[in-house]
Amino acid sequence: MTHFYQTKVTVNDPKQKLIKILVKPKKKKARFFSPRSFLDGVINNALGMVGFVLEARKARKEFKARHSLTHLFTYLHITFLVSLIDSITE
Repeated sequence: MTHFYQTKVTVNDPKQKLIKILVKPKKKKARFFSPRSFLDGVINNALGMVGFVLEARKARKEFKARHSLTHLFTYLHITFLVSLIDSITE
């Protein structure tokens, strides 16, 4: 059974509530290049990739909006440069 340790953090603002922090005790570290360290690395990378995909799906609309604005800015910048070069060469 895993035991969690609890601590309380005081806050300076009286409007805020007291914060409780639960800390899970650390497990024994795996040796370098041991099968356990390899497995820990694989699990850590897999969880990181899952988190990355989930966050990307949440931000998809924002990304599309920023991406379209980048294309618009690039188009306007190129248009400005072409008109500037045309005015110089005339």
